[in-house]
Amino acid sequence: MKKTALALLSITLIISLLLAPAGTVQAAGWADPVVTPLSGTSNFTTSVIDPITLQYGITRTAQGLTVPSGFPPGEKQFGGKAVIIKGLETGTASLCFSFPTYRYGWRGGVYQWNGTMWSLIPSTTTEGIEGSPATVCATITGDGTYALITGFTEPPALSSSLPKCAEPFSVAFLTYPVMISESDLFTLGIYGMITEPGFPAGSRISYSIFGVTPHGAVSGALSQSGDVFIGDEDFSVVFFIDPDTLFSISSPEDFPESSRLYFNVNPETPELDFTIRVTTPTCYKDFPFSLELFNFLDELN
Repeated sequence: MKKTALALLSITLIISLLLAPAGTVQAAGWADPVVTPLSGTSNFTTSVIDPITLQYGITRTAQGLTVPSGFPPGEKQFGGKAVIIKGLETGTASLCFSFPTYRYGWRGGVYQWNGTMWSLIPSTTTEGIEGSPATVCATITGDGTYALITGFTEPPALSSSLPKCAEPFSVAFLTYPVMISESDLFTLGIYGMITEPGFPAGSRISYSIFGVTPHGAVSGALSQSGDVFIGDEDFSVVFFIDPDTLFSISSPEDFPESSRLYFNVNPETPELDFTIRVTTPTCYKDFPFSLELFNFLDELN
């Protein structure tokens, strides 16, 4: 245990020195929606706005998150910014939204506010290539307020052909706070994991998060995998980010999108619950969510 604790302390110290001073950092935002004339008039205006500033079509959850109105609580969220279009009296235009969370199980479409509710319009999703985010595009034919509205499509409970890990088997995730917002919501960069006992260097280890309650309360890096960087029979250190990339990070906002776990409710909310499955080359184990597991309890106090 002493050997494991020293390894964890050393790695955490290295990352802290690389990122200091970190402060409160805004996570990299979604790219703004893009409007392109297709036919007819091109003399129209577009205003890209944060949905939180809308005077209609929004509501707030008990945790203070601004979400589109008219949907069951916890079912839908805005994907990035909305856009208001004026002057598109004739002709058509293409409206495209970046969709970086598509790769993590979120799905959605382009909606238009019709004065009383958000109405889904035909749209097409194109998956990202070589690390680029997915996009959702629709052809629009008139003025209005448009937004990408998303929901989390949770995967079915995972099955495994491997046996459960024998006891004792424990893990600790290596994390760094990427953003602490004014509404007490958190974004963590999950860059690695320590397992005890350990596995040889080069072994592949992964995690998957499922069974999230409330629905959609956690998003982003719901699964990652990486190779053991340091390992023996006592413990192993796994990095989910390539070590060369990891040790070149100079600011929390440089953490790759694929490593960011978004808590859409305060992590201390009593109702928050999910399961984390850690899969090793020889076995797997399911862990219930706890703050201590993510090694950031001190960040909340």
